[in-house]
Amino acid sequence: MDWKQEYDIGILEIDDQHKELFKMVNNIKTSILKGVNSEQIIKTVFTNIVEYTQKHFASEEVLMKKMHFPGVDIQKRQHQQLITDIVTKLKGMKTGTKQNPTIMYNFLNQWLLNHIVSEDQKLRDFVYKRRQSGVEI
Repeated sequence: MDWKQEYDIGILEIDDQHKELFKMVNNIKTSILKGVNSEQIIKTVFTNIVEYTQKHFASEEVLMKKMHFPGVDIQKRQHQQLITDIVTKLKGMKTGTKQNPTIMYNFLNQWLLNHIVSEDQKLRDFVYKRRQSGVEI
């Protein structure tokens, strides 16, 4: 996954967090390509992604509430669903259920890209309109 400038929403903190998420997901792919496929590494990588994603989502949601972004409730539900999905997969791994790292990578890759391109772009448009009307973000 390559970061593209068109993914920026115009808020440096959030854009930097999105870029970090891209890096984390790309690290999974790098590990897979290098043949590093141990259960412990996969568990660690996904645990780190869950922790970082929770912080990012909390930061993004606080910002959306502060700006009175009308899509905040939809975003919160989507954020929570992703966390639930990943945590469920992690719990399965910890109890012995094998997870295919490539499938997990593809899942995270698709979710992140789709979310940024669709839902977060709505936030970008909202931020842009607010700035055009003279409201500082």
